[in-house]
Amino acid sequence: MNNMPRNTGNTAMSAEEQRFSEYIDRLPEEEQLAISLISKNIVNGCSWEFTRDVTQLRRMEKGFAENPNVSLTQVVYHHGQRNVSGYLVYMKLDYLLRQLHAASPNLITQEDAKRASERRQEACMSLARKMQKGYRGVIGIYCTNDSENITISGKTYPAFAVTFAEFCQIAVKFGYGVVLSSAIATAQQCMQNAAKVISSCEVAPSSNALLIEIAPLKGNNPGKR
Repeated sequence: MNNMPRNTGNTAMSAEEQRFSEYIDRLPEEEQLAISLISKNIVNGCSWEFTRDVTQLRRMEKGFAENPNVSLTQVVYHHGQRNVSGYLVYMKLDYLLRQLHAASPNLITQEDAKRASERRQEACMSLARKMQKGYRGVIGIYCTNDSENITISGKTYPAFAVTFAEFCQIAVKFGYGVVLSSAIATAQQCMQNAAKVISSCEVAPSSNALLIEIAPLKGNNPGKR
């Protein structure tokens, strides 16, 4: 995957940069901002980004809410007295790939798009295998790393490039839930209150995943499947 065309301000725009800029400028404002934040994560199959820069995004909440291709979800970095909030910016992966390819065919090739989709599928399968083995504890979802681990204060947690919806679909299949205030909520319950559940979790300090605690539902023994 080539680097995104960009102009440093020191030289005139190349034809490639001009084409990219003109195409992106025709998109809705919320899509322009989403692409600027998310595009660097495409190589890992991720069509999202966490940000603490809320001023501009807050002004665009209505646009995000009305656009079926993007979403904006409030997230928390620290709960309690040091509550620090931000946003999870998301764009549908296939839509993002199409827009980047249309803006600059040399930026996203068909092979790049295939590789990004495969990385996402691999992440879903890896999470499924983790549940099959009976894992219980904290994991990261919406991970933007190029590995399946994140390290926080010297402790390593499994992390996956999957969305909350994808996590819930896999959790339903393997009988898993989310630990919320010492109780385990089913994946179906979580999907019905997705924004609330996401905001009850915390973003990793390095902004590379959303931390969520998972456990098998009562009576479920996935390790013996």
